[in-house]
Amino acid sequence: MKLTRFQLQTLRLRMRMHQTGYSIGLFVRLMWKSWLLLIVLCGGLGVWAWPHAEAASGLFAGMFAGAFLRDLGVYRTTRRAWPVVEHVMDWQRVQELLDAHEKPAA
Repeated sequence: MKLTRFQLQTLRLRMRMHQTGYSIGLFVRLMWKSWLLLIVLCGGLGVWAWPHAEAASGLFAGMFAGAFLRDLGVYRTTRRAWPVVEHVMDWQRVQELLDAHEKPAA
């Protein structure tokens, strides 16, 4: 089976979660770049907007807070569903797909 880049990344992540467990630490390590970019963009736009319109800077702070809370909601939902995923996933098949991609046939 030919995997797309996204599918391969997803399988690697799921295998990592299977081996180490799904924790807030793993989630933060996955999301820190997105959160940093969000802070820089919303913070920069908020500072730029402050002299022009105070309400606009509040809008950017609200956008950051909303995105952050959305991500935490995704974490909570995934965390609650993880035991079922762990139980029904065919981990041998996942490993076979990853191995096949890492070591292509000659």
